[in-house]
Amino acid sequence: MNILLTNDDSLSTPGLKLLRKELCRLGKVTTVIPSNQRSASSHAITIFQPLFINKILCGARQEYIYTLDGTPTDCVKIALSKMMKKLPDIVVSGINAGANVGVDVFYSGTVAAALEASLWGLTSFAVSVEKSSKRNPDFKKAARKSVSLIKSLLAMKPARGSVFNINLPNQFHRSRIKGTKFTHQDLAMTRDEFIQGTDPRGRHYYWMKSGPAAQWQKKRKTEHLLPILAPSDLKTLRAGYISITPLKANFTDYQFLANPPKI
Repeated sequence: MNILLTNDDSLSTPGLKLLRKELCRLGKVTTVIPSNQRSASSHAITIFQPLFINKILCGARQEYIYTLDGTPTDCVKIALSKMMKKLPDIVVSGINAGANVGVDVFYSGTVAAALEASLWGLTSFAVSVEKSSKRNPDFKKAARKSVSLIKSLLAMKPARGSVFNINLPNQFHRSRIKGTKFTHQDLAMTRDEFIQGTDPRGRHYYWMKSGPAAQWQKKRKTEHLLPILAPSDLKTLRAGYISITPLKANFTDYQFLANPPKI
């Protein structure tokens, strides 16, 4: 199996190398990642400056990791169109340090990379593990579990272009993970908080506060319009289960098109 691996955290997280090590058990892994931290870059692409690729020797096998001074979506685009001789069998993005559930899915560079792969007709997986103020994520166990889940999902023979957003609870200690559930994307939003300050030159600024302590608002009133066929990704993760949400890149409102008004 040929695998493309990317992320949005660059080499700043141990999750990448540990996930790469586990994926190497499935086949050949090509790793193309941003050279700098690009969290919350969503599906952004770089068009007003050139992109440079660097090679870094990594691991006991002395294989290369490629870094690109762009976004996660840039990494997928360049890898698929220029760097790989043929399209990979799957694309994996992660492991992200922090959950990507609810509306975070829209902002996530990790998820965006997987969605970009789906536009090429490739099955892809976005993998994240939640943060906690009490303990650091166990990326080693998260990587092992993630690859096990990827193997199980591939055995189900998903349709071309399928995207699976996998979120693991930070509860690997004492084997407290309760199980795995297929979920829907919650519409709950985090309550945005901005720290106000003044820089050394007297300019006022606002800096968004984020992290595991972020407060979640109530669901939007429009959520009752959605067909709820599975539990919420947010509630499932908080209950100690692994959440797997199948995603689509198509934003079309088919419910509206089913009975559109006359204009």
